[in-house]
Amino acid sequence: MSTHPAHPFDYAALDAYLNGDLPFLKRLACARHLKRCPRCRAVLERVKSDNQLWADISAAETTPPDANPTNHEC
Repeated sequence: MSTHPAHPFDYAALDAYLNGDLPFLKRLACARHLKRCPRCRAVLERVKSDNQLWADISAAETTPPDANPTNHEC
């Protein structure tokens, strides 16, 4: 999503919003914008989904083979 007057928050800004990394006033402006903009709320949901996917991938990569119950010999 490109940044323009109607949509001042791009993917990176919405990711920062979710992570609590936006400065206070930008966070307030983002929250206000999200209340009235279904398009940006949809992008926010995509950011959440992507973040969860990356967390799942990271967890799978750090799980030792012994901890995976499907990785055993019968």
